Amino acid sequence: MNIKAVDLFAGAGGFTEGAQRAGVDVIFAANHWPVSVDAHEANHPGVEHECQDLRQFDFESLPDFDMLLASPACQGHSTAGQGSDSARAAKKHEADRNTALAVIECADKKRPETILVENVPRFAKWELFDWWCDGLRVLGYHVTSTLVDAADLGVPQNRKRIVVAASLKAPVEFEAPKSERKPFSSVLLDIDEGWTSIKAKSANIRKRIDTGREKHGDRFLTQYVTKHPGRSLDRPIGTITTAPSHWHLVDGQQMRSITTAELLAAQDFRPDYIIPDNVALATRLIGNAIPPALAKWAIEQAA
Repeated sequence: MNIKAVDLFAGAGGFTEGAQRAGVDVIFAANHWPVSVDAHEANHPGVEHECQDLRQFDFESLPDFDMLLASPACQGHSTAGQGSDSARAAKKHEADRNTALAVIECADKKRPETILVENVPRFAKWELFDWWCDGLRVLGYHVTSTLVDAADLGVPQNRKRIVVAASLKAPVEFEAPKSERKPFSSVLLDIDEGWTSIKAKSANIRKRIDTGREKHGDRFLTQYVTKHPGRSLDRPIGTITTAPSHWHLVDGQQMRSITTAELLAAQDFRPDYIIPDNVALATRLIGNAIPPALAKWAIEQAA
């Protein structure tokens, strides 16, 4: 394609991975979190990296590029990120939502031909969303959007995301993905470590697991969520979050957490992808990422 791209709010590198699969050359990636930047650089050493709050970045310093890829902070939009209604939490959520404004500033300074923004579906419910889209239109962009489930792209995870495309040429017309859905069982590993006895768990956990067993048999997925009904391994896993040990595998009278390697696979990252050994940091990176297959699809739709 001979397209050069910049990846903002790059996180673990899902957009960059997808771009490479689509034949797009990512020349620059940035994020405010050092752990994220280190992980991205370890997997993409040929990309120039910057660790900075992108709301304060000098976008004029960037070399010219054709495509802007961006995954602004989603915590302020996601229901999973709304755990507290304190004034401090509300301020943080507002700051998270406002990271999307960096996309407009970058577009104003550099005018890339195409912009792709990925976020949770509630991004479209943001009180400034229409104003944000209009800001891109004022700059001469045709703005369209679509809702896509990563499972429809062959990712073994149900992960619904909105993709907003802005193009200086013509509106991007998204075609619905048609890949066959993969069950989570396809990425499960045969592991001896990490198992605990269900009999040793609390009464509430045992009750939740009994409910799941009635629906799905002796082997299924469960969450540490009250009254979770369980989930068949013949389906994609539900949305992977940033919380460690959010998903568990039940097998007979044992259970274990889904491993980092399994989470990576369920997010469509390659098996040798370099990620921190610390489980909490790794889970946060993985849970915030865009699946590369989704990124590749979006890029190919817009290119």
